[in-house]
Amino acid sequence: MTISVNQPRAGDARNRKEWKGKLPRHLLRMADRHPLFGDVILTKGPIVMDSLDHHTRELAALAAAAGSESHYVWSGHVYVALGLEALSYDEIVRAAMGPTYFRGRDAAVLWVVAHTLARRPVDAATRHELGDSVVKRIVRAVMFYDAVAYFMRGAAPEPDLVPVAGIETPARARGTYADQVS
Repeated sequence: MTISVNQPRAGDARNRKEWKGKLPRHLLRMADRHPLFGDVILTKGPIVMDSLDHHTRELAALAAAAGSESHYVWSGHVYVALGLEALSYDEIVRAAMGPTYFRGRDAAVLWVVAHTLARRPVDAATRHELGDSVVKRIVRAVMFYDAVAYFMRGAAPEPDLVPVAGIETPARARGTYADQVS
């Protein structure tokens, strides 16, 4: 089954309002070339994404992108996070740094990301802070974004996404943080 980038289906990723008309064309081309991956990305991905509020989803997506150094996933989610006002510039910088740069619920979200990427069980304190249901949804989201990062490894960011100075890549965001504290 070939999935065409030009023929959106109800509920699939091409209809995401967060993209504001800027389609993830590289990702859609990859979905066309790998139909099983494409089906997961275009039909199951939106279900995973919609299971979390914007703030939590973008925090998890950016931390997952930083963990894999995926410039493609990172740039897309910087665009979405800022466009939705889900995260501030400072929160994006700190998302590249990890859970110890946050407090409270946001730190717990990032601990779930860190544990998931390290293939370790989420600790009891984090489960208590967020609740099992939220932890499961974050784990699924991290696994989803990690899979996207894997398939898109080496892909350049979408050409129509203008890089945001200081947070162009996860590594640059970490450098921006270092510059702020020195």
